[in-house]
Amino acid sequence: MRASHDPRITPAGQQLVQGLAALWFWFGPVTVFFFPAFVAGWVGRSFRSGLQAGIWAGIASLPLTYALWLHEALRLYAINGGLLWFGDGAPEGENLSAALFWALRFAPLLGLPFAVIGAATGANAARPPAAQAQHPAATIKP
Repeated sequence: MRASHDPRITPAGQQLVQGLAALWFWFGPVTVFFFPAFVAGWVGRSFRSGLQAGIWAGIASLPLTYALWLHEALRLYAINGGLLWFGDGAPEGENLSAALFWALRFAPLLGLPFAVIGAATGANAARPPAAQAQHPAATIKP
């Protein structure tokens, strides 16, 4: 009997990993793409700087996600003989194609709109109100 069929070992660990992967799937693009784009757009007061920061944050973090995915997938494959996210039995090489798709194809497509929204929101939040922009003399204090 393999250790993967032991009910004391696999279900809790597999559910924890699947839960963390699902949280990263839904909230990862927001944190990786939106927040750096928002902060850079706000500090730099430009959409361009915010968008660049969001894209660079994705370029820096998505390969790390891919590497962690493969590491955890290989560790869990030895335990239960399945894929990282789905847990069903599959060849070990299927983890590679799943990691390529989810971490390096789908996440950038999902995250890029968050970078655009973050950059636009940050750039607009940094701008002065319209009344002060039209009358700069009104903002000068004696």
